[in-house]
Amino acid sequence: SSLPGFEKFKDVSSIQKKYLASITECVERGFIEGYPDGAFRPDGTLTRAEACAILTRMQGIQGERVLLLGPKPGFKWDGSSVFVMGFATAFEANVNWRARTGSGADVIKQNYTTSTYGIGWGAFGLCIDHRLLQADEPIAIEIYLIDMKDGGEYSLVRVPLAK
Repeated sequence: SSLPGFEKFKDVSSIQKKYLASITECVERGFIEGYPDGAFRPDGTLTRAEACAILTRMQGIQGERVLLLGPKPGFKWDGSSVFVMGFATAFEANVNWRARTGSGADVIKQNYTTSTYGIGWGAFGLCIDHRLLQADEPIAIEIYLIDMKDGGEYSLVRVPLAK
């Protein structure tokens, strides 16, 4: 192919011509990198981890952080169980979460390991039973990562449960 960026893939001839322009643009923008062995593998299966890596590059997300898909800020809580979903990147992708009152008291605190391991993005999803979220004052769900060096919290995402 004479399109820029494709000379780096050893299997460029197996890519269908109708996809070359789109794939070239994704390569030039840094969204798609190919594999360490120099292959693109156009007939291969895209894993969830690879899809997450491409999507985070497209969104310009860098570094270790939590990306919460739901519930979103402004979520109106009806007193039922709460489903939390998102992506996180961290060593072994351990995501920590807690339900905390407005005065800072932890109602519940746990960690969750995402669906992928190693340094990279992983998906997480959990259901918090409504009975665990009962308190005499407003509660917020907090999702965060822990720094392995100093134990500090970072990349905190806070979602108040407003009724």
